[in-house]
Amino acid sequence: MRIYILDNRLDGGRLKEHLEQIYGCNEESDIRLFTYPGDFLWVFKNFRPEMVFIRVGCIGLNGLMIAKQLWEIDQNVKVVLVSNHRDYAIYAYDVHAADFLLEPLTSDRLRETLCMV
Repeated sequence: MRIYILDNRLDGGRLKEHLEQIYGCNEESDIRLFTYPGDFLWVFKNFRPEMVFIRVGCIGLNGLMIAKQLWEIDQNVKVVLVSNHRDYAIYAYDVHAADFLLEPLTSDRLRETLCMV
């Protein structure tokens, strides 16, 4: 499964670590972390993932706008919004997100999301 993460925070690798623990590091899993929206969008357009996790609520990263752009490019991609602010959950509907994860993340909640989408 190809999964991309867009997170410009210094601790953005935690989600990647959780996903690698669940999927393992093998040839069938491609889990990538991006910190710059421009790089992320270029790779997304050229190498479509099945699932994308986008952090919302960070300074300098408009995750909601990027999620909306992804929907316009590919309506089949599953977008999951991640934030430590529950107020962003309501906006998940506006950008057609498959789920919203409230931090701190747990492996159980992440597994639930992966099974759901």
